[in-house]
Amino acid sequence: MKSIKIGNGELIHGNVLEVLRAMPSESVDCIITSPPYFGLRKYPSEADIIWGGDPNCEHKFELSEHFTLGQSNKSTTQSPIKGLEKRWKEGLCKKCGAWFGQLGLEPTPEMYVEHLGLILKEIYRVLKPTGTFWLNIGDTYSGSMGKRSGWSYVSNLGKDGTAIFHKASFDLPRKCMLCIPERVLFKCLEIGFIVRNKIVWMKPNHLPGSQKDRLTNAYEFVYLLVKKPKGYYFNLDAIREPLSEETLERVKKFLNGGESFDPNKHKVGNQVREAKKGHFGILGVRASEEEMEKYDKQGRLMIKGENGKYKDSEFHSPGSRSWYIIWKRKLPKPEEIYEYLNYWRKKRGFSISEIKKLFDDKGDKVSHWFTPPDLKHGFAYPSKEDWLKLKEILKFDDKYDKVMTEEYPFISTDKGSFEFKSYLKKHDIAVGRVGDFSYTDPLHTKPEHPLGRNPGDVWLLTTEPFPDAHFAIFPVKLVVRCLVAGSPPDGVVLDPFMGSGTVGLACELLNHRMWDKIPKFEEICNAEVVKSMDWKLKWMGIDIVSDYINMAKRRIEEKVFSKTKTLYSFSGEK
Repeated sequence: MKSIKIGNGELIHGNVLEVLRAMPSESVDCIITSPPYFGLRKYPSEADIIWGGDPNCEHKFELSEHFTLGQSNKSTTQSPIKGLEKRWKEGLCKKCGAWFGQLGLEPTPEMYVEHLGLILKEIYRVLKPTGTFWLNIGDTYSGSMGKRSGWSYVSNLGKDGTAIFHKASFDLPRKCMLCIPERVLFKCLEIGFIVRNKIVWMKPNHLPGSQKDRLTNAYEFVYLLVKKPKGYYFNLDAIREPLSEETLERVKKFLNGGESFDPNKHKVGNQVREAKKGHFGILGVRASEEEMEKYDKQGRLMIKGENGKYKDSEFHSPGSRSWYIIWKRKLPKPEEIYEYLNYWRKKRGFSISEIKKLFDDKGDKVSHWFTPPDLKHGFAYPSKEDWLKLKEILKFDDKYDKVMTEEYPFISTDKGSFEFKSYLKKHDIAVGRVGDFSYTDPLHTKPEHPLGRNPGDVWLLTTEPFPDAHFAIFPVKLVVRCLVAGSPPDGVVLDPFMGSGTVGLACELLNHRMWDKIPKFEEICNAEVVKSMDWKLKWMGIDIVSDYINMAKRRIEEKVFSKTKTLYSFSGEK
């Protein structure tokens, strides 16, 4: 077991089980990994190890020989094409039952899950009680054991594996999906993990397929696993999806300066709405002509006007209480702005009277900006327009520019009130509804967080190209999203199957604040939240293949430490 240091992390060459067993318990904050999938690839011979059995046994293995898919894209199990085939052997010890081979090339799915389970148990042990474990795993079909039409051996790949073709030694119908992710998930439950999410990683640029009797595989699972129901680290704010500028502008235009709405207009008129649309076949849709006259086609309760006719331009809540949507700023504490403005006023040498003249203020408006908040009739915030004019005069920095100029929708019972009830709910904007609603309401919603909405468990993320000889690589953006949500900024991060080094690279990009090198950074996380954090991640990557250790090292060097001269290769050479 050898290692090299790079940046704030460490690349460890060795058997993952041995490395994990040497690590202290509850020492890792976040684990992100993707183990070898079952029956899909043959990795270099370094990955061949002995599993189980008696460690003191003088093993005598009965080995079966297999071949990879040839360039002709036909099975080469019986007659391999010389120079193009990849050979490997696997088998059981006749004495103790130990198995010799690579993780992922077991003869049965059950054996694969058992071997992976040994590693998962160690992962559970080293993970802190507050830690998160993100496990990416894909599926396999029986029969061809991972053969994919169109895949063939590519020259100059060195020791890396390709698609595999060999006979399955388990009894399942040909072409049957093996449900490997589900089998592994149940093994995780057996070990003690709590499953918090089954995230669907949808790949818009997935590989095309020539199969005509099923759909193309376009997604993989990423499981979010923890050790306890509550109290683990999870920063949802870091990956919230904020409202777009287009949405905010559309809402502003819709509200037209603040309108009052009936919070029940969709709540009480659902049946009428469907009836007026002619949906009488729907179970439960019952409405009299009188009821239908009181509601518009959207199911909104109309208010009688002076002429006795109903109108839909005004909406009121029960008890003659109106709700208003008002655009207001999320202002900091008065003391902060008072001290800030007085600091810059004195620094620029202006008196309050001089500033009043520049604003042509014959009252007390300007004076309130520089008056202590604890005085009666004291401090008042400058308006957005006054703030921008003050900035031109005092030439202060941009520390408070955003909070003093950006407006957000609030709900109030008084159009001119400064006492706000809650943030505007995004769904309410869409349906024109405000207020608090019960879960019996088919259109119920919870208040929208000011930083944006929960991104949900379907992640639309493209795969990323990689020039080196490694087929299965994580996209940087997928790992970054998991990191910012699942690891504290000074946490310890582990990838037990490091491969091309994406987890280490993502950690270093965050540590060095290289936002421009993270693909789609503004889309995969809340950039404002992530940038405000002091990232000092420590990370470890384990791989049994020395070529992959060097590959990961080169990749991180080129992306992050391109000018560094103190990093050494795995062989120890400078």
